[in-house]
Amino acid sequence: MNFALRYPPLSSQRIAAVCAGLTLLVAAVFGQTLRHGFVNYDDDYFVTDNPYVSRGLTPESIRWALTAGLRAEDPDADYWRPLSVLSQMLDVQLFGMEAGGHHAVNLLLHAAGACCLFLALLSMTGAPWRSAFVAALFAIHPLHVESVAWIAERKDVLSGLFFLLTLLAYARHARLCREGNGVFSPKGFLPVVLFATLAMMSKPMAVMLPGALLLLDFWPLRRTLGAGAVSPSRLLLEKVPLLAMALALALATCRGSGGVSDAMMGAVSLPWRLGNAAVSLAVYLRQTVWPAGLAPFYPHQGSDLPPWEIVLSLLLIAAITTAVLLQRRRPYLLFGWLWYGVLLLPVLGIIQSGGQAHADRYTYLALVGPFVALTWLAADWASGIRRRHLLAGSAVAVLAALSLAAHRQTALWRESESLWRHEIACEGELPEALNNLGSALLERGDTAAAEPLLRRAVTLAPDHADALNNLGGLLNQTGRSAAAIPLLLRATTLDPGNAGARYNLGAALLRQGRYPEAVAEFSRVIALRPSHAKAENNLGIALQEQGLIVEASGHYLRAVELRPDYALALNNLGFTLLQQGRTEEALRRLRRAVELSPGSPEARHNLGTALIRSGDLAGGEAQLAEALTLSEARGDARLSEVIRREIQRKQ
Repeated sequence: MNFALRYPPLSSQRIAAVCAGLTLLVAAVFGQTLRHGFVNYDDDYFVTDNPYVSRGLTPESIRWALTAGLRAEDPDADYWRPLSVLSQMLDVQLFGMEAGGHHAVNLLLHAAGACCLFLALLSMTGAPWRSAFVAALFAIHPLHVESVAWIAERKDVLSGLFFLLTLLAYARHARLCREGNGVFSPKGFLPVVLFATLAMMSKPMAVMLPGALLLLDFWPLRRTLGAGAVSPSRLLLEKVPLLAMALALALATCRGSGGVSDAMMGAVSLPWRLGNAAVSLAVYLRQTVWPAGLAPFYPHQGSDLPPWEIVLSLLLIAAITTAVLLQRRRPYLLFGWLWYGVLLLPVLGIIQSGGQAHADRYTYLALVGPFVALTWLAADWASGIRRRHLLAGSAVAVLAALSLAAHRQTALWRESESLWRHEIACEGELPEALNNLGSALLERGDTAAAEPLLRRAVTLAPDHADALNNLGGLLNQTGRSAAAIPLLLRATTLDPGNAGARYNLGAALLRQGRYPEAVAEFSRVIALRPSHAKAENNLGIALQEQGLIVEASGHYLRAVELRPDYALALNNLGFTLLQQGRTEEALRRLRRAVELSPGSPEARHNLGTALIRSGDLAGGEAQLAEALTLSEARGDARLSEVIRREIQRKQ
């Protein structure tokens, strides 16, 4: 196959040792994620609050996963990536909502990807230690922290693994063709198509696989040279099935809700998007060499992007391109540079998706090119014994420094608050960061700290629907529902499909006693999110307050069907069943409610009432006494008085 073997191949024991070493490197840097939680940056949208993923592998969720993202109006998906969605459903099936299990799978997939990269490079170049060093850089570079430490980025590590398996299969295919004097090997190409398909089903960025394989034909495989050479036209022809799949996937992705940002495409003209693309290419190179100030979100500056940054970036790109073209004796330099540009092409923002200028996760596979180019260049320089010793020491130092930086970067992803405080430290008071930090504080009950952050976010971005929603939800939660309603109405006007804002608006209207309006909002939430158990429960409350007990009971039942452990809905269902005279059914529901929420005075009160009606006076009085104790401890004077009167009446 003319791999230009300049080193003896490694024994199977040494290959296993290198793979074990790569796995240990990954564990040393990313093992801490096993103690990390979910973050409020897509982990909620794609996993914890996703009505399909959060149920695990059910027939309905599997059917949804196979088509989710193909429609622009799909509220629970970004683009078509069924394999990564199914993998996260499997996580839920195995680990529930224990984040450590989800993180462990990401870690294992990344370690497997690093090993596959080593094996692919080794098979194509015959250079064991260079291949091992490139794989080690891939394993622990800080730019890859986002892909591994972020549960929502499962698509990166899963697609990356299948992408690298495709390279390994392609090396075998090329060898079979070489051994057959250039004759195409269907048997060898079938695994290539299989792994490429799996990669594309995990994340659309794998559409660049055909281009990556053509680059491998140029170097290191050199398939147009030597015995068994293949013509360039034949090389292109054999990629046609992959090109067809890539084109179909690209079109499907552009149609999905997360494929193309119409707002950004309209707001930022093509020249500025091209300028941002040039700057992004330069920024990624700077971050590769000096990975400092890495953040989860880099805002797109649009026409505010300084022209001098564009000019300097273009000069840098031109200088590197000229240098690699002049180094014809070192084809790996051109390979590395083209690999970098080709794999980044879909995410440079020429067709803009989202509000980011660039993102660390986009470099996950693209950096393999620069890693290869720099590693091979350094090895060529170290031809003498002294230089080799110097190179070995430098390699160890580089890996140690990058591992330390990546370990520190990974620690920032342990929970939402630390992540967004770091974002603000790096990028300033961005409305997105302020909103997400405020949301994290709100989630842990610190409304006093959350409110100024959310107000600041709304001040900076008055049309930020999520910030308006979170601030409105906070105001309603703290008893200021009248002030919350205008903010939530504004949020739903800006984003009519925002189920969270509509739910909070319904809750504020419910608290204000505006029951018909609340019914309308909760009904809209259910239309947007048919699996929204809380909306079903609150719709039941709004109907119950209007005396529609039977209708309310139906919605409570639906909430319990969606979430069998929903104690509040079970209590409400039990109460309405009791009012309908269905005492035995009510007892079953209320016992379960008390079992799930033993500290709820409402559930114990209703259970006590049901027990007394069923003839169990002693059991009922015991539950009422416990309910009184709990309500007094909570300071609920109204409920305490109701229970006290009921106890006196029974006596």
